[in-house]
Amino acid sequence: MEKVSDMTQGIIGQPLTSVNFTMDYLSLDFNQTRLTYGLMPVIVTGLDELESTSDKYADKLRSLIGIHVTESGLSEANEYLLRFQTNTELRLKLIEVNHELLSISSPNQFELIK
Repeated sequence: MEKVSDMTQGIIGQPLTSVNFTMDYLSLDFNQTRLTYGLMPVIVTGLDELESTSDKYADKLRSLIGIHVTESGLSEANEYLLRFQTNTELRLKLIEVNHELLSISSPNQFELIK
């Protein structure tokens, strides 16, 4: 899973430009890079955590549009962590599942994590 950190370093310093909910996955766009989650990440702000079942989940994600990424990579808890300038974090547990957990694509690159 170390590859996750390497492939997502390019979005550090980039603003979130769009949030797309499609059926059972989530795509986040950063200029020319798209990060697609196969499972919905938890949104963490301070001590508050929002699961995708929360009525506030979509609004909170959309509020991050225009905010720059300050950190991207693996946490000690084996989660993919995406932190924004507001200290809001998206956390995705890297677990064994039968479909993709995370993919990243740009004009010259496509990487998939299962």
